[in-house]
Amino acid sequence: MALRLNGQTSGYVELDVPAAAGSHTLTLPNSGGSSGQYLQTDGSGVLSWQTVTSTEYQGPAFYAHITTTQTLVSSTWTKITFQTELFDTDNCFDNSTNYRFTPTKAGYYFAQVRHYFDYTSTAPSVLGSAIYKNGTEVSSSVQVGVGGYGTTPGSKDLVYMNGSTDYLEGFAYANQANVHLGGSDKRNAFMAFWVRE
Repeated sequence: MALRLNGQTSGYVELDVPAAAGSHTLTLPNSGGSSGQYLQTDGSGVLSWQTVTSTEYQGPAFYAHITTTQTLVSSTWTKITFQTELFDTDNCFDNSTNYRFTPTKAGYYFAQVRHYFDYTSTAPSVLGSAIYKNGTEVSSSVQVGVGGYGTTPGSKDLVYMNGSTDYLEGFAYANQANVHLGGSDKRNAFMAFWVRE
């Protein structure tokens, strides 16, 4: 059985139900709603107008790279100063003081750091990249025996952040002096983005 509403001059709008309709009531809202809204049920048949919300943005994200050449401390994990931001959606990356990412939303974050090494004398034999959380290494990648100009080890991980005090930093390693990361090079980059709660 269907309910048909005829137009004043022509046409009609018809509401139909399935043959085995069951027994339930749908209660319409007491207004016409606003442009772009949709009807939502509360699960008991009471309908209300709701506004579509965008799900495109999920959480903090950033991408930064170094601007000036940075020389590494021999045989020591050295924190890298990523000064230039390509983007920083929530201003969670400090690119002038601590060079760290402190996201304001809790959840799991994909983080990655990568480096492009150069040297002024003998090629190093051990090079590495690492991600530190709250001052402690959580992920690293080390290349042994193949170090030298243009070597690009990188490290990545999925890290849980509490959304308030947890922070991430990027580090690099070389087993000798006179190794540096070239300035204004997007190949020396640090990035992270929110994945899920």
